Amino acid sequence: DRPNVVIDSVKRAEDSDATIVRLYEAHGARGPVSMSFGATPSSVTECDLMEENETPVDLSGPTATFEILPWQIRTFRIEF
Repeated sequence: DRPNVVIDSVKRAEDSDATIVRLYEAHGARGPVSMSFGATPSSVTECDLMEENETPVDLSGPTATFEILPWQIRTFRIEF
């Protein structure tokens, strides 16, 4: 929901049918971000670039929310 946050890639996870979404902050700004989906996911977790070390993300219905830092790259695993 932020013009400074760019979705870089959407792909299937290497080890499951989950969807991986990788995004980054492109303007040197920080702040809250909401990522909404067409259907409500059963879970959204953040992982590293190797799709490991998952941590839960706040999920309310079809919307995940998180904070982003300047120039930060974030990777999320979405399970439906």
